[in-house]
Amino acid sequence: MNSYINPGLGILLISCMLAVALQILSYIQKRFSPNPEIIRKALHLTMGIVSLSFPFLFQRAWPVILVAVLSIVLMTAIKKSPFFTAWKNVVFKTERASWGEICFPVSIALLFCLSHKDPLLYAIPVMTLTLADAGSALIGKQYGVLTYHTADGAKSTEGSVTFFTLAFLSAHIPLLLFSSIGRYECLAIGLILGVIAMFFEAIAWSGLDNLFIPLGTYLVLKSHLSLSAGSLSIRLIVLVFVFFFTMLFKRRTTLNGSAVIGVALFAYYSWVLGGLTWLFMPLILFFTYRKLMPQRYRKDMSKHTIYAVISVSSVGLIWLIYNSFLPSGALFYPYTLGFAIHASIISIAHMTGAHLNKERIMIIMLATLKSWLLLFIPFMIFKGLNQTTLIDVTFAPAIIILFTLIFYFYSPNRLAVEPGQSAKRWLREAICAAAGSACGLIPWFTS
Repeated sequence: MNSYINPGLGILLISCMLAVALQILSYIQKRFSPNPEIIRKALHLTMGIVSLSFPFLFQRAWPVILVAVLSIVLMTAIKKSPFFTAWKNVVFKTERASWGEICFPVSIALLFCLSHKDPLLYAIPVMTLTLADAGSALIGKQYGVLTYHTADGAKSTEGSVTFFTLAFLSAHIPLLLFSSIGRYECLAIGLILGVIAMFFEAIAWSGLDNLFIPLGTYLVLKSHLSLSAGSLSIRLIVLVFVFFFTMLFKRRTTLNGSAVIGVALFAYYSWVLGGLTWLFMPLILFFTYRKLMPQRYRKDMSKHTIYAVISVSSVGLIWLIYNSFLPSGALFYPYTLGFAIHASIISIAHMTGAHLNKERIMIIMLATLKSWLLLFIPFMIFKGLNQTTLIDVTFAPAIIILFTLIFYFYSPNRLAVEPGQSAKRWLREAICAAAGSACGLIPWFTS
């Protein structure tokens, strides 16, 4: 017997529950004046719990997608229309812009589509988003003392520890009770998921945690559920090692707290997707980039945000994912080339002026040489000395210097006044590195 209700009735029921929740919470806020963050997280919890019922209410994805669209339309109306002032105070923070109210329904719809009717693959990410995000925000706001800098301002270590604990429980308990996975495997997956979900929450800004957390959690489940106890143990050890190693090295970087966590997250997945050789290239840049900068910039602490890490890692992540569908190591050359271009750009990013002179030409040539030696000596060691490797290494400097020059001319007279955390500045660098690393595909296509 079909246990699903009529889709139209289900959509109407969910819509009414959202409206009732908004009305009740707006009344509580007006009547008792609690901390606005408590009201917002109460709404977050309510809709998260309601969303857990979707696999049992809807057989197909289209009703969930429609609910998400209607939610986005309602949130936009609440934000823009003067008729929803009471509800607006429940949903939105007045002190900063946020995409959280849009990301939440989008992530729910994406999870429903991706989980393919597997309740655990859907429920664990939703529970993590619902319980861990709300709990960490409330604990962090009330008891947070040890803070670290993020793109949004600051988050607390106490909040992050709370997030890890609740994320671990959100995964461990359902896996233990409702799956056939062994006890140790449930424990290991819960710990790995808790750490990685905490990473995603730490690096998120402007409400994007409502997207990063559930999709990141889903990614962990898909990539770890089928692993053996031994493989899970190795991954857990590597994850913990990478995290503590990058955090201990933080004082020797110009990165803020969330940016360092972003490095740890990328380092872990570069090892998971590519192995030790693919992990080595970003770590080389991470440990040496400060030496590539002029002396006067090396003392800057917490200057660079998660924007810098996304800029440097995004191209590498694309090659990592693409390479996972190809023979092992097939795209290691463009992957290495991307990091070499980043290293060269970091070396010349302090220069200003629209025109080249002798001094600037020498700086650019030296930057190219340093980045080439830094990344392509290890490249030769990993790939071995053969004709293909020698051709790749020989042509690399020409590609590095070309896209370093493009970056320089694309940003004349701006770099000196742009702050280190400028998203536009890091977007330009990412585009140049992506285009340059794509040139590394030429030998692959012609072979």
